[in-house]
Amino acid sequence: MESYSALAASYDELTQDVGYEKRAAFVEKLFLRSHIPVHTVLDLACGTGTMTALLTERGYELIGVDGSEDMLLEAREKAQTLTGVPPLFLHQSMPELDLYGTVEAAICCLDSLNYLIDAREVRETFRRLHLFIAPGGSLVFDVHALGKLEAMDGQVWLDEREDVYCVWRTEYSRRSRLLDYYVDIFSARADGAWERSFEEHHQRWYSVSELTEWLTAAGFGEIRVQTPHTSPVAPAALGRALAGVSMMGNALKGSGESVTLQIKGDGPLGTILAVSDAEGNVRGYVQDASVELPLRADGKLDVGSAVGHGGTLTVIKDLGLKEPYVGTVDLLGGEIAEDLAAYFVESEQIPSACGLGVLVDRDRSVLAAGGYLIQLLPGAGEDTIAKVEGGIYAAPSVTNQLRDDPDPANLLRTVLSDFDLEILETTPIEYRCYCSRERTERALLSLGSKELEDILREQGRADLTCQFCDRIHSFSGEELRRMIDELKKIGK
Repeated sequence: MESYSALAASYDELTQDVGYEKRAAFVEKLFLRSHIPVHTVLDLACGTGTMTALLTERGYELIGVDGSEDMLLEAREKAQTLTGVPPLFLHQSMPELDLYGTVEAAICCLDSLNYLIDAREVRETFRRLHLFIAPGGSLVFDVHALGKLEAMDGQVWLDEREDVYCVWRTEYSRRSRLLDYYVDIFSARADGAWERSFEEHHQRWYSVSELTEWLTAAGFGEIRVQTPHTSPVAPAALGRALAGVSMMGNALKGSGESVTLQIKGDGPLGTILAVSDAEGNVRGYVQDASVELPLRADGKLDVGSAVGHGGTLTVIKDLGLKEPYVGTVDLLGGEIAEDLAAYFVESEQIPSACGLGVLVDRDRSVLAAGGYLIQLLPGAGEDTIAKVEGGIYAAPSVTNQLRDDPDPANLLRTVLSDFDLEILETTPIEYRCYCSRERTERALLSLGSKELEDILREQGRADLTCQFCDRIHSFSGEELRRMIDELKKIGK
């Protein structure tokens, strides 16, 4: 079955949450910054023509190109109700793009370039786009981030509407950099029965350095990379996780030890990963930092809904032993502090209280982040427990305390107001990523000669992106060949 032959009719209904209006407004802002006035726009891989229609209504003349006749059929039907100059639709693959003249701008949305799983096709697409975009014109496209594809490995999604529901299953291979979609579509028939269709889709990840190199080779200049928009709730959630894992890491004994906090909730943020060394220095990331949610009724960021009220919290402690310690508990509510306290009670049998807060400014920068972790020693009496609980309940939220006074010592004094607090030691902490080219090379060597030969044959090089700092470690074909030869000498 041709790709999208079954999905085309239901595509618009299943993608209602994409946010096409925002995308159209964004690309129009970029058009206004163009070196030349933009009148004619190419919508490459236009699909059912939603972006084509929106830009047409904004006064642009559109050419929509797609490799699926079924998707174009939906696009042509949609265009019949448009005002302005009717769009021109062409049935062409991206690497075979052939226009009658030039356009002032071209767009390629919704990770469409990732569907070109042969790098030669991407390079040819860029070459042909440069041929048909007028000098001074613009090309705007988006692609998948590596972390997103890795997080999709082994996932199952259900899109359900009144007359159709769709089951998506995904598998991602780090070696081949291929994401495979297995799509089951169930459509309601007039007789009340359901008709099932099945499609497979395949995407490939390309690094920023590869895309930049190919764009440059095609003749494009002034190449700009824009990372995904970060919502305020994402740094709030990640900041809580980083503050929590930092306190856990600071309790480790050995200098080479580390602790990893992994939160997999059922909310839209996806996986949150935070890592601390034994000094409390941290690094981390959140799977989808663009999630936007309305504020809670009390006007605060809804971290719990963003993380999810169901899922798991996992703590991995690398203590330098043969195997790391791993403990997992169910999430209580996704607010992270309460979930961490529950972890200590359930997995380590340590009665604990935890408070976390992140102060996010109007420009979505983080003004302050912190918290407290209070744990009872064996033999603590009821009066001690009552004092701790009373101090926690009486104190304002951590975020409010950080707003009034970012000093962590004063935060403790507020919460432990019934105790004679004596601070014995302070430790400065910072963001710290331990990735390096040397460590990345060791990771490649661990794959073995056969795997490296496959990478060399399929990709010609290797680009590995650090999940924490986004640093790209690139290895040429010659360097891969050297590693392969070294491994073969020792029989690996």
